[in-house]
Amino acid sequence: MAAPKKKRATEEAMEDASLSNIDDNIGHEDDYNADCGETVQVEFEARNPEDHDFHGIRKLMQQLFLKAHVDLSEFTNLIISQNYVGSVIKQAELMEEEEDEDDADVAETFGIVTVVNITERKDTECVKQFKSYLIDRSTQCVTPDQLSRLKTLLNDDNHQVGLLLSERFVNIPPQIALPSYESLIKEMERATKKGMKYNFAYYVMICKTYKMPQPVLPSGGGRRKQKGEMEGRIFVNAEEEFFHEEATLTFDYSVKTERDTAIGGDWDGTEDELEPLRTVCVIPADRMQCIMGKLRETLSLPG
Repeated sequence: MAAPKKKRATEEAMEDASLSNIDDNIGHEDDYNADCGETVQVEFEARNPEDHDFHGIRKLMQQLFLKAHVDLSEFTNLIISQNYVGSVIKQAELMEEEEDEDDADVAETFGIVTVVNITERKDTECVKQFKSYLIDRSTQCVTPDQLSRLKTLLNDDNHQVGLLLSERFVNIPPQIALPSYESLIKEMERATKKGMKYNFAYYVMICKTYKMPQPVLPSGGGRRKQKGEMEGRIFVNAEEEFFHEEATLTFDYSVKTERDTAIGGDWDGTEDELEPLRTVCVIPADRMQCIMGKLRETLSLPG
């Protein structure tokens, strides 16, 4: 028996279609057919999170939180339980060709975009752990005033705060982010109309970033910032730079001791180590319209 496909209204199906039509050269060796010298084009589509996506979602959460003391299994179950909001990214061809439920269940989860209300879910253990983790990490990175603002934000029941999660494999093209966020926003609007608490005042986002080694430049010299780089910082998901630009509170913390350091090519041909960071952004909800405008301007595919 084939696994059920994502069930949504016609409007949502159109959103999914826009996502599944993304063809992009992912740029990894696995996508290159050496026998015929051709690059394989891969299509992706969004689906509601389901129980069989548990391991894929947890794996994506793990690459964000690494060794943090946060119960990722409980967090993953929380995400799946609110599957009316958010999407997992699957390979479209595989999903269409699967002929039985067992095969569909093991289909790879390439990404997830969702939001969790950490105000409403404040009594959930994994949310408590997340808040403690965030405050603990911020202590050495922010001013006393900023720390006070962060604590107030995380503990004020009068304002709904959403944890915005956008995780994907590193070889998935950034163009997939635009329809994913557009779909998420519409889903939140529908959920709000049904009386659910998705009318957020703020979003919290943790971005995977790398710190660039600062070169010694000659007097008056300099180099141009590359796409996805701000102030010596490279965003793994390049579009998250736009969220950072609109944030009212940001801070970085190193995760160098929690994972291997990345090696990247330096601008002059030598190799430097890039220090892995996590960049926390607190974004007022009224800045999302501006962020979406930047995403559309940058990531929209040619018509």
